[in-house]
Amino acid sequence: MRKTATALLFVSTIALGAACVCSRLFSDRVAPVVTVPAGDITYKEGDPYDSLLIGASAHDNKDGDLSKNVRIYDIAVTGNGTEALVTYAVYDYSNNLGKGSKLVKYIPAIDEELTEELTTEDTTTEAPTTEAPTTEAPTTEAPKADGFEDPVMESTGSPVLKLSRHELNVDVDGQFTPLNYVEQIVDDKDTQSDLFKNIHYNDDYSLSSDGTFIITYFCIDSDGNKSNEAKLRLIVGNGSGE
Repeated sequence: MRKTATALLFVSTIALGAACVCSRLFSDRVAPVVTVPAGDITYKEGDPYDSLLIGASAHDNKDGDLSKNVRIYDIAVTGNGTEALVTYAVYDYSNNLGKGSKLVKYIPAIDEELTEELTTEDTTTEAPTTEAPTTEAPTTEAPKADGFEDPVMESTGSPVLKLSRHELNVDVDGQFTPLNYVEQIVDDKDTQSDLFKNIHYNDDYSLSSDGTFIITYFCIDSDGNKSNEAKLRLIVGNGSGE
């Protein structure tokens, strides 16, 4: 009797191990391959990322073409300040992260402002006036409270998060990877790559039937500051389940 029990335990252990091995073998653990744009690229600080994304593509061994989901993961300025290493990233539908990098020419925003000041000084010959200087502070529009408007991408301590879109239609039983719709995050201290690791969003949605869901995104920086809340309206099927 004891031998029979031991044999059954041995067989069960072997079966469980085989099931685990099969699960690992058939799960998608391969990251997509990112191809960065060819040719020379010049990026000016503060400009949209659209010019950096032209020509970028991605392919996954299971999900196929993911080029439309490629995002800018990080822009790291080199020591001389004239070049930057741009990191491209994309998630496949199993949340495997693929990356690619490209060195581009970089123009800091401060250089442009200094050039404009020097040009103005060189071309101005009139004596200085006695008019009092303006004290009006520059206006920076705060992020909209409802989350469906794009915020001003300037951080004054807390991160600022922006989505690539605020409404998405998918088929019932279709594909939806929330992180693919985060376009940009800025902070006064943390890099975009660090902030990407601390993005949070609600997962109370379903792709199995018609319905409309609001996905709310935010991130937390290393000092514990919370970003604005950015929202995406996810419409599944005809959305009648709202």
